[in-house]
Amino acid sequence: MFGLFGNNRIRSAVVIDIGSTSIGGAVALFRANETPHIPYAIREAINFPDEKRSELCMVRALETVIQKLFEEGRPASLRAGGPHHIDRVFISIDSPWQDTNVESKIITDEKSFVFSREMLMGAVKNRAPLPEGKKELHSEVVATLLNGYHTNDPYGKRAERAEILLLSSSMEGDAMNLVQRAVRRFGARQGVLISPLQSVAHSVLRAQYPHDKDFLLMLVSDEATNILFANRGIIMDAASVPIGLIRINEARKEGMRTLRINEDPPVQDTPPETQSKDETAWAGIIADTLKEFASRHALPRIVFLVTHDGSAGALKRFLDTPQMHALWLSDESLTVIPVVTKLLSSFIRHQGNADADVTLDLLTLFAEFKLQA
Repeated sequence: MFGLFGNNRIRSAVVIDIGSTSIGGAVALFRANETPHIPYAIREAINFPDEKRSELCMVRALETVIQKLFEEGRPASLRAGGPHHIDRVFISIDSPWQDTNVESKIITDEKSFVFSREMLMGAVKNRAPLPEGKKELHSEVVATLLNGYHTNDPYGKRAERAEILLLSSSMEGDAMNLVQRAVRRFGARQGVLISPLQSVAHSVLRAQYPHDKDFLLMLVSDEATNILFANRGIIMDAASVPIGLIRINEARKEGMRTLRINEDPPVQDTPPETQSKDETAWAGIIADTLKEFASRHALPRIVFLVTHDGSAGALKRFLDTPQMHALWLSDESLTVIPVVTKLLSSFIRHQGNADADVTLDLLTLFAEFKLQA
């Protein structure tokens, strides 16, 4: 265990990010009136033999990260914060290990009715069944709309139409059980909270940018792109597309190899024809997804882009194209805010070998909110 004696002056958490091709882990310390402190962090690649993406490979990498958190993270944590317990373990899971959906349940009647807690519970109970072998990872009622208006306290109010928005995530049941079993080793006093990465990022950005209530949240990982639509800060829509940084980078490398073989013209850092192909592949499928969103909602002009630091600039340029502008019926540039380590650096303090990692930083801020609740 990370410590046997409590310390009222400090709280601590282990944060673990299960990404599409790697797993990150960190120990985070929290003191009153101070920014969170990360004395140790690590990221381990998931080894996929023969390019088979299996949950077992993911769990093996997770066990390696957990072992290093004990062998290296524990001493670093004790040096930085003295004897202390781990209060809670926070885990975020990215695609393709989990699926996140927003489901709408509508209640109508010929006459007006009084909305009740029983109505909400009935809608939650009547959700679409999970596919065989899947287990619920996360579920929450994100909004209740009466006659089209969001209502924080809907019970006892009269309406002709009620809409309940449910955010839910699921993953393979066997894999989820293995993840839960592996992290029990920390003996966290408040247990383990597992959440989809989309929900973690939304919670943090909504808190850090309280004035930007209407936005698109785009998370681009190695193997997938997840998109959330938020209206008045509330998640209204979600989608995932199976194209990410690996496919974009592989297309670019292939284009560069072709230029080397031909030897004319000379190799450029980003061949124009390859970049155009990447824009078509990635921006095209994103545009199709946003068209679906636009059929249900007016698209906001702010985009939070969560991705690796080195990829944010190129992806931001891909979003600022005529193809994207057409979705907003405007030639004005979108406000694209890259959520990278530099953006979060003022909110978190790193020490020693705890290099900044955007996903672990988001998880740390998420942990801070939850531990204060």
